[in-house]
Amino acid sequence: MMQTLNMNPTSDSIPTGGPSGGVARAPLRLSLRLTVSLGDADCARVPAAAFDLLRRMPRVDSLREAASGFGLSYRHAWALIRDAEQALGAPLIVTRRGHGTQLTPYGELLAAALEEIESRLAPELDAATQALSAALALGAGEHALARP
Repeated sequence: MMQTLNMNPTSDSIPTGGPSGGVARAPLRLSLRLTVSLGDADCARVPAAAFDLLRRMPRVDSLREAASGFGLSYRHAWALIRDAEQALGAPLIVTRRGHGTQLTPYGELLAAALEEIESRLAPELDAATQALSAALALGAGEHALARP
């Protein structure tokens, strides 16, 4: 596993005019997430959103509900799951008429393992996110001060 930085600029990070006529920037909302890679640098990657869906499914009992909880379309959720299944070489969910979609035993095992890993690493990832946010804020402040 490797850590990747997801810097998702939002409307909060769009430059706005400051009181001195300069450019003021609201802080970025950062998150550090784990990415599962299989093999070397050119390997298949399992989308983090696919793991989010797997972890949520036992609580909501359907892929449609899990997808809507993340603001994803049902079609996009299926595509993420298919990509993950292809990368991992095993089915993660099954569809049963009248019972919606359910995790396979492999999907359940994977979801539980991911929950365990993330709960163990959450404090370290939170601390790293805070440190990175502070460094970015400091750097942005120094950059703004250096402008003529």
